[in-house]
Amino acid sequence: MQLDDIQWRPVGGYEGLYEVSNDGRVRRPLDHPKRPGFVLSPAVMRSGHRRVRLLRDGVPTSYLVHRIEAIAFLGEPEPGQYACHNDGNPANNSIENIRWDSPSGNARDMLLHGTHPQAFKTHCPRGHEYTEENTKHTAKGRSCMQCHSDLWSRRSERSAA
Repeated sequence: MQLDDIQWRPVGGYEGLYEVSNDGRVRRPLDHPKRPGFVLSPAVMRSGHRRVRLLRDGVPTSYLVHRIEAIAFLGEPEPGQYACHNDGNPANNSIENIRWDSPSGNARDMLLHGTHPQAFKTHCPRGHEYTEENTKHTAKGRSCMQCHSDLWSRRSERSAA
């Protein structure tokens, strides 16, 4: 994104106090009486997301940068929607990379980008390897076919006794 393409919009609820840009920066407005145009340094969370702390009436509140940017440039979300990164990189807060989506759409993204916490697991809780033959994919995730088979074997043994 070139410097000429940068747009700034007020942060909802903080009009006159803070602005957010379409490249994911947050600053004081240029006409602010104290520190005009000062760009905030976001904190980087363990997940890689950027977070800023905004002050209003002396009360600090933390916000995810991509969420306040999405509200400013894409409008208010539907109830329950998440601000999602199209490329899976939580540091890329360019507005072209942000969209509103459902929790399931966000989970799909995590699977697609390999960032879902379950994506790195190679074995089920009982130690069976997740192989193509031993893994069943469902709407709730994946399950171990060996565990499933063991469960049904135990049930049929109990009913036969």
